[in-house]
Amino acid sequence: MYAKTTFPKIESAIKINPQDGLYTCGSCFANEFYERLSVRRFNVLPHPFGIVFNPISIAQQFELILSGYSFQQSDLAFHNGLYHSLNHHGSFSGSNPDQVLQHMNNQIHLAHQNLNKLDTLILTLGSAHYYEYTATQKIVANCHKLPQNQFKKKRASTEEITERLSSTFQKLHEFNPKLKIILTISPVRYLRDGFSENSISKASLIIAADQLKAMFSFVHYFPAYEIFMDDLRDYRYVKEDLVHPNKAAIDYIWSYFYDSFFSEESKKLISQLNRFYQLAEHKVMNPFSTEFQSYLENLKSKLNLLQHGFPNIDFTNEEKVYLKLKSAD
Repeated sequence: MYAKTTFPKIESAIKINPQDGLYTCGSCFANEFYERLSVRRFNVLPHPFGIVFNPISIAQQFELILSGYSFQQSDLAFHNGLYHSLNHHGSFSGSNPDQVLQHMNNQIHLAHQNLNKLDTLILTLGSAHYYEYTATQKIVANCHKLPQNQFKKKRASTEEITERLSSTFQKLHEFNPKLKIILTISPVRYLRDGFSENSISKASLIIAADQLKAMFSFVHYFPAYEIFMDDLRDYRYVKEDLVHPNKAAIDYIWSYFYDSFFSEESKKLISQLNRFYQLAEHKVMNPFSTEFQSYLENLKSKLNLLQHGFPNIDFTNEEKVYLKLKSAD
């Protein structure tokens, strides 16, 4: 008999509703939350700096958002034919500095305008390690493969993480008193830092998260890292790089998030969307058959359920799916 530990049910006071304003921020695991929420038609805003791993940079970035900061060309670094911001993910880099700045500033201003409308921030911390740019002695979010000798690598202490994020959380809550924060630790191991360093880094983040949860009633913790490490203790649940969780692992972690943080109304929305797409992916061989007509009526019925049940949600994409299939008639 195969023995395993199973993570217990997670109780949460936070319940995400279909109409809530959501925001995801942090490591690449935060992108998984964004994609899954977005495809399920939740009103979710991505972090305007892109993927960011360390909590010190995250704190700095929120301060820039709250202040309504606009980036200038002096904030950019030119390397390998591209303009980069050391505060941003590489997806913001480009060959035209004006376009790069316009994109960055559009995103940061959009976040600033929407922060006071948000209900829940989902924040995923990846690593306690960060880099300091020696030319300015400033902490950066991304080195963009600039020469390594231009940076100093450091590891933030638990006290430093707690202090910086507690200050940021307080400012966010003053800006938006209804904001709730779901804090989680990325299950991705950063083994390029070394096995021991990765473990120390994750431990620092977990302790800091626990302290922040104790400090603020609006901060809640979702144990994604613990589910992955203590329940899914099997390399069947990682990608070929043996580091990143694969789809089966993310699905499993998501199921805990779904059970714990979604309201019954949100679960209803997700269930109806799943049924719509399960049917839409079904292939009917003969578009002129009575079977196909029945199939279209069934699909239209499921679309109507979504539109009438959730009138404040945009189901344009689902309409396009239905009309595309109907055009084959």
